[in-house]
Amino acid sequence: MAEANPPEELRLAAEPRVINNVFHIGAIHNEYHHHHGDIIHNHVSPPARGIATQLVVAIPEEIKDDWANVLSVVSKTWETLYNKIMVDIRDKNMKGGDRVRNALASICKHLKTQSLEELVIEDYFVRQFVGKVKDVMNMGSILAEKQLNILSIICFYVAAKLHHISTKRNFSVLGIKETVEKITLIIKKITKEDNMMEKVIHCCVLPLLLEMSELVPCVADAEPKVKFINEVWCLYNVALCYYYCDIREKSVTVNLSVTQLMEKEYNNDAVKRRVFGHCHHNAALAYSENNQFGEAIEHYRVAVESYEKATDWASENHMNEKVKLTKEYLRRAEYAKIDIYIIIYMKTRFTCSITYSSVLMNRLLITRVKCEKKLDQRQSLSS
Repeated sequence: MAEANPPEELRLAAEPRVINNVFHIGAIHNEYHHHHGDIIHNHVSPPARGIATQLVVAIPEEIKDDWANVLSVVSKTWETLYNKIMVDIRDKNMKGGDRVRNALASICKHLKTQSLEELVIEDYFVRQFVGKVKDVMNMGSILAEKQLNILSIICFYVAAKLHHISTKRNFSVLGIKETVEKITLIIKKITKEDNMMEKVIHCCVLPLLLEMSELVPCVADAEPKVKFINEVWCLYNVALCYYYCDIREKSVTVNLSVTQLMEKEYNNDAVKRRVFGHCHHNAALAYSENNQFGEAIEHYRVAVESYEKATDWASENHMNEKVKLTKEYLRRAEYAKIDIYIIIYMKTRFTCSITYSSVLMNRLLITRVKCEKKLDQRQSLSS
């Protein structure tokens, strides 16, 4: 299957159960458990599948000492986010018709709401960690290497918050963009390895990414043009994550909203930014996978134009690679569109007159031959 443009590359391509006392990062659940990524499986009585189960995570004892200077801010943030997520889950759980389940969900929601009231994170508490943002980033990278993906995401979320309240202006903006890209790479990896995690990402992580993207324009004293283009890159990554979670329509919506923002800001120069091409390429890819080849062709063509005109490529070879690959996708979409017409013909030939069917088939074959010649010429020119 074709892949969407990752942050730096373009390539071919059950109900929640009630769980208590699992949100403390310092707690390790060893007995009868083993870790697989961020998910803890119970050998004795397998837990019901659900978001609550998959959010049971713990930081390894062996690395606690290494990150003691930032562990408290990561831990408190995770406790707060976990309780917010659980309150939301309980709200949804209480909409069912099962009175016992509703009662349990109501009790759990009350407990989590109480915990949230006790877990208010004051500004002064967070600000003392601003100078340790690199340590938080490094902690996130180490946790990602150890497949503790949820905790890694929390670290990068905390880092984005620290960048936001720091006084480093443009550097803070770039720092937030980096954290969004880090989380995007994690999401790409874990959605490939475990389809069940897509629900967790959609419900719990994508809202964090959107929140992080909204921090960019709020960074104090950063240059407006720097804030705008980095907010665009952040939203592009959000669209990618929707794609990785198989939420194609939302991916298209976010990608096209980004292109509209760029056209409003840059007018005709929007096409000279490669992220403009990336967004059109990924929208086209999502359309293709929904068999909407007409729309896909339109956006692939815009992507090719943007790639050829963009002035922010790292190298000409990189640009040539993207153009060649996107033209290949365009060629496939054009062939697929004609094949759809042939399929329509095959479905209608038994309900149409023989004369009409023959005329329709001849027109389709002539169109395909012409298209194949045109595509072959285009391919030879681009190679």
